[in-house]
Amino acid sequence: MNTPKNRRFNNPHEDENKEESENTESFTDPRQEELGSAVDDQNLKTIRRLARPLLFAALCLPASHAITIGGNNYVASGPTDALTSVFTAPTGGVTTNHYSALVQVSVSGSGTSLSAFLNDAFWRYTGVASPSHEPLYYQLAFSTSSLMPFDPSQDAKNFVVYDIAAGAEVTAPYVPSYSANHTYSFVLNTGLALPGPLYFGVSDGNFSDNSGAYTISVTQLVANNAVPDHGATALLLAGSVFGLLSYRRFQAKSSR
Repeated sequence: MNTPKNRRFNNPHEDENKEESENTESFTDPRQEELGSAVDDQNLKTIRRLARPLLFAALCLPASHAITIGGNNYVASGPTDALTSVFTAPTGGVTTNHYSALVQVSVSGSGTSLSAFLNDAFWRYTGVASPSHEPLYYQLAFSTSSLMPFDPSQDAKNFVVYDIAAGAEVTAPYVPSYSANHTYSFVLNTGLALPGPLYFGVSDGNFSDNSGAYTISVTQLVANNAVPDHGATALLLAGSVFGLLSYRRFQAKSSR
């Protein structure tokens, strides 16, 4: 009898080996499953630990660190100065650097410009029952040129457009609320299109009997409407972590 050329006979031993191999491949060590489950649980705990501070940051961070004036965001950038402005001359101090448009100013200190009464940058606080703002003189003066005696138009309140302590845009003339530590931070509109020096002093007419000084810092502000919303960024990060947490939980369940 002739055997077809391509005919193949089954080997019973080969079938047994194949079945044994399939059974071996389908077997999973339960100890390996327990180890994988423990690793997944540890990963989930780590993700939860990371998510909590991000969520807290999202809830606590301000919407932006920019100063918003006239619908535009402004941030500190460029030159900065720290100077002392004495009470004994119309121009008590001048910046070394040049500035334009809006600048951030922080001023502290006090002195006597009305008899022996003390005044800070905006308020007279001795010789009165409670702090009092004088309408014309005895306060911080500002100009983009040398200051002159007897000129209340130079009072700094006439140039304040933003109160940093209050976090609000304001309309000049503006006087910040009295500060017991005599420190005030605000934004001045210099009115300069091209950079120039800034002049500071105390508003007065006779300077020979004055004493004291202001300590002033000045920083240039620039428009930057691309300033990120840090609160939204933190929320996005927190959402990403929680999304990863959900995915890992689903993946852990699916693998069991």
